[in-house]
Amino acid sequence: MRRPLVPLLATVLVAACAGPLASPTPSITVVGGSGGPSIVPVIASTETVVGPDRILIGLLDSTGTTPIGTPDYQVSIGFINADKDKNTFVITPAPATFVWAIPNQRAVWIKDATFDAAGNWAAVVSVTAPGKPAESSELSLPVSATGQAVRVGAKAPSTPTPTAQGAGGLLASITTDPSPDPSFYQVSEDQALVQHKPFVLVFATPAFCTSRVCGPTLEVVKAVAKGEPGMTFIQVEPYQMNYANGTLQPILGTGNSLQPNAVTNAWGIQAEPWVYVVDANGIVTASYEAVVLPTELSAAIDKVRS
Repeated sequence: MRRPLVPLLATVLVAACAGPLASPTPSITVVGGSGGPSIVPVIASTETVVGPDRILIGLLDSTGTTPIGTPDYQVSIGFINADKDKNTFVITPAPATFVWAIPNQRAVWIKDATFDAAGNWAAVVSVTAPGKPAESSELSLPVSATGQAVRVGAKAPSTPTPTAQGAGGLLASITTDPSPDPSFYQVSEDQALVQHKPFVLVFATPAFCTSRVCGPTLEVVKAVAKGEPGMTFIQVEPYQMNYANGTLQPILGTGNSLQPNAVTNAWGIQAEPWVYVVDANGIVTASYEAVVLPTELSAAIDKVRS
C-alpha cells in the first residue's frame, strides 16, 4: 500500500502541521563557526533527483521550531558533491528567490539547480537577516538517480479527474475549494491529453492540506488563470474523498491517515500542493512543488501555448 503524502513544509510550517518531516532531517554544520546556528535552514522539498531540480529552503529560529523569514532576508545557496570534493562548489552559490508559502506568515526560498550525479551532496545556505551578519550552514542533500514524482520531460500519465459534468454541476462534491473557479472542472486530465490541449494540473486540497499551503497556491493559480483565456486548468483533490451530508470528507486509512487517490498515485507525488504544466503533446514541461510564483507559471504557460 502506498504511504500517505507527507506534510509538505512540515518543518517550516511547524505550527500548522502534524506528522513526519517533508524530507529526511538534514545534518547541519555551521560553516566558519564553533557554535550552533542562530538561523536554521531546512530543506522543504521532498526529493532531489539527478537533472534539473527545484530546491525549497525554509528558515527556523535557533530552537529549530519557529519559522522565520521575510523578504528582507537575503538567502544564497550553493551545492557541493560531498562524494567527490567537500571543498569545491559544483554549483556556485547564488541568490535564491523569496516567496510567501502562506502570505505574510510562512516563507520559503527557491533555488533551481541541475545535479549531474546521484549520491551525497550538500547545500551551503548563507543567510543575512536584517541588521545581522551573514551566517552559513551546510545541509546534507541526498540526490537520487530517479524519483517518484513525474518529472519535467516525461509523458503525463493519463488519469481521469472529476468534472462538473460528472458531478451534476455540484462542485462541492469534487473540490474542497470554498470558492472554486468553475473552469477548473470542465475537462478531465485524460480528456485534455486526448484533445491535445496544453493544461495546468493542480493537486491541492484547501480543506485538508497538511501544510496549509494548498489554499494559497491554488489562489495563485486561479489568479494566473484569469489572464490566460483558452488555457485549460484542472484542479484535483489529492486524497480519497467521499461526498456525504453536503460535505466532501476524506476516506481515512490506518491511524486516521489521509490516503492518496489514484490520480496522485499515478503522478507519484509525495506531497501537496503540486502544480504541473503539460504541453499539447502530453509532455510535462514544468513542475512546481508547494509554491509557484505567478511570473514563473505564466512563463511556463507561454511556452506551451506558443
